[in-house]
Amino acid sequence: MKKLRTTKGQIRLRRDYAGQAIVEVMLAMALAVTVLVGLVHVATRSVSGSGLARRQAQATGLANQALELARSEKDRLGWEVFESTYNGTKCFDGTAITNGSSCEISGTEFTSEMTFTYQNVTPVPAGTAVEQLSVVSVIRWSEGGRTANATQTQVFTRY
Repeated sequence: MKKLRTTKGQIRLRRDYAGQAIVEVMLAMALAVTVLVGLVHVATRSVSGSGLARRQAQATGLANQALELARSEKDRLGWEVFESTYNGTKCFDGTAITNGSSCEISGTEFTSEMTFTYQNVTPVPAGTAVEQLSVVSVIRWSEGGRTANATQTQVFTRY
């Protein structure tokens, strides 16, 4: 085996680099902390984004469910009775369309509003006026300190 000999110059050289290891460790730790903070931020945004997407899908489904209920009520009651019963602003509570301007959908964090607007429309270029009913279903919820909503519209025409 070979014996290692050290000289004063080599020892001095090693002492010059002694503090460098601490600086390298501190830089590596700072880099690791920066990367971890970035990963936590991305994960947090991802979770909140998926929650928003889930609530948006639920709200859209509820808005469509309200429009389907309006369509079935129109078919069941006939145009005249439906027109006299459903006009202005109503409420969808998850199972029925009721009077009210805005209401909570039971068992959920959502509120709803349905607007029924009747109008006579004349087809272009020329034709006989027809009655149309526009039903707008809006589902609202609170999302991160602001109000979010999903809106669906259905137009019914009486020929």
